[in-house]
Amino acid sequence: MKTIAGILGALSVALLLCGCNHVVENTNIPDWRVAFIIDVSISGTDNDLAEGLVANARIYDEEHPAIQSYGVGAYGYSGVVVTRGIDDMLYAFDTCCPHEAKRGISLEIEGYYMTCPECGSSFQVFDGSGYPVEGQSLTTMPMKRYVVRMLGTDRYLVQNDY
Repeated sequence: MKTIAGILGALSVALLLCGCNHVVENTNIPDWRVAFIIDVSISGTDNDLAEGLVANARIYDEEHPAIQSYGVGAYGYSGVVVTRGIDDMLYAFDTCCPHEAKRGISLEIEGYYMTCPECGSSFQVFDGSGYPVEGQSLTTMPMKRYVVRMLGTDRYLVQNDY
C-alpha cells in the first residue's frame, strides 16, 4: 500500500511540474518589463514570423517597436528576439548576452544563431532553448527566456512570466 501511495505521490508531482507554464529565469540578467503584441498574419507587421516560416527571427526594442507595447521599456533588458522555431512554435529571449550581462551589449542574429559582438558566444534559439553552443558562454546560463501567449488567430502577447 505504501508503494502505491508513493507512486501516486510521485506521479502527482510530475503532473504538476509538467502542467506548469513557468519559464526558468536567467539570474545573470536583471528582471525587466516585457509586454508587447505581435501580429504574424500574412498582412500583419510581423509576417516574417508567420506560421510555416521556420527559422526566422525579429528583434524588438525601443528603436524597432512592436505594433502594440504596454509602456515605455517593455522590451526586456537589452531588447527581445522572437523566433519561429524549427518546430513552428514562437519563442522569445532577451538579447542580452548571459556571459556579459551588460545592457549595452545585445546579441545579434547571425544565421541560425544569436551571437555576442563582445565575447563571440553563440546561442541556439531556433530550437527554443537559448543554450550556448560556442564561446565563453558555454560556462554560463542560457539566454533569458520570455513567454509567448496566443491571443487569437495570428496575434501573440510576449511577456514576462511573473
